[in-house]
Amino acid sequence: MEKVEKQKGKADNRTMGKAALYTLGLLALAMLIILVSSFFIPNIMGFNVRGLPPDAGPAPVGIGPESEGIFDRFIDTGFALRITLSVINVLLILYLLYMHLKDYLALRSSFTLGLVVFLFSFLLYALSSLPVLHVYFGRFGLAGVFSFIPMLFSAIGLLVFAKLSNE
Repeated sequence: MEKVEKQKGKADNRTMGKAALYTLGLLALAMLIILVSSFFIPNIMGFNVRGLPPDAGPAPVGIGPESEGIFDRFIDTGFALRITLSVINVLLILYLLYMHLKDYLALRSSFTLGLVVFLFSFLLYALSSLPVLHVYFGRFGLAGVFSFIPMLFSAIGLLVFAKLSNE
């Protein structure tokens, strides 16, 4: 009896380790997807490197990575709170992703896998809606891309959740 409990404990530890590695892998994949989409979507939409249409003229003063002190004016308006809440969202999603990956590895349930996909899409949503990206790239820079990419990931997650709800 004691031998069976030890084997079960080792299996649980292996499952937890695998779930942690998979969670980190999904985090890396999410960051890669956001990075790749931020380079390809502007090209598909006809934006140049600055994110402006070719005939838009010079970028407005104070907008974009070349502007100095841009973070100073946003910190006064609750910017730090938005960053804090965004980071909390990312951490909560990573925790839930880890827990459901651990359950999936133990149960191999299609419903649990659907929850993992749902959580992954919301991890993409949370990472792509970090306020730092929007401020750093400016209103007309890649932030134009980041204004709809989070909604795309949200829609994908809700479609997965709707499918799970119908099962």
